Formats: sequence, C-alpha cells, structure tokens
Amino acid sequence: MHFRSIVGWAALAACVAGPAVAAGSAEVRYQQPERFFDAGETPRERDDNLRALTDRLQSLAVQNLPADQTLQVEVLDVDLAGYVRHTQRGDLRVVRDDHDSARIWLRYTLLSNGQALRSGDAALSDLASRKSPGLDHERGPLGREKALLASWFTKEFGAARAAAN
Repeated sequence: MHFRSIVGWAALAACVAGPAVAAGSAEVRYQQPERFFDAGETPRERDDNLRALTDRLQSLAVQNLPADQTLQVEVLDVDLAGYVRHTQRGDLRVVRDDHDSARIWLRYTLLSNGQALRSGDAALSDLASRKSPGLDHERGPLGREKALLASWFTKEFGAARAAAN
C-alpha cells in the first residue's frame, strides 16, 4: 500500500466514525517511506506500521485540538524501537531497555482556520524518557512509538484546547 492509500484510508475511517464534537484533525504525510531507517521489515509491514502511526496522530488531534485546528505532519524518518530477530517460530522484534530506542523525525504546522499558528521540526526519541518518569509505553504493537507521539503531542499542543476556549 502506498502513502496516498494510507491517507485515503485514514480519511475514509474518519468519515465512517462520524463527526466528533469540537474535534480537530491531522493530515499526515510520509517523505519517501521506502527510505526510512526502520519502519518495518517488508513493504507491507512498513505500510501497516505507518498506518498505525497515522491513526495515532489523527486520534490525538481529534481528541485534543479544537474543531478549527488542523495539524499537518510530514514524517521524515522512522526508526522503530528494537531490532528484528529471525527465529524458527517467526520474526520477533527485540527491545532492550538500554538500547534501541524508538525515534521519529518530523516536520509540523498547526493551522487554525487556514492560518499557521506554529510550525517546526522535531526529533523524537524515547531514550531520555526512559531515565525519567512520565512516558508510559502503550500496550500492543508500536507501543513505544505511539507513546512517543502522544508525549510529544501533549508537550507541544496540550494547551491548544484550553487556549481556544
């Protein structure tokens, strides 16, 4: 599945889910995902992982941004936590506590009614967060990466809804 398909499916899912009260939105794009450091072992796994990251960012925007705000995110690179170990029982992603942190590089712009409120680049990593409390890893696939996005979102845009009221 290609990037355009990921965006199309995410938009369709948002429409099917129905409108949320005072919900912002997120538009997520990926810059040359086939060149990402480690977004998955195969093109299909990469597409599934990027779809999950897109879903997480869109969910954060819907839950936390005012209705008139849109977060545009361009993901520049992804390095999933851990490494893949090939075993007789199948592939297994191994994550050691002191190594192999999740990393995501992105560029973003927060818009309100089409006007840019703020923009910037971010290099996200959970390496520093493991030494201090506050970043709880989510359960399930890409738990570290989803928690990393949630932590960044809260730090960067946490006051967005309060400022709009």
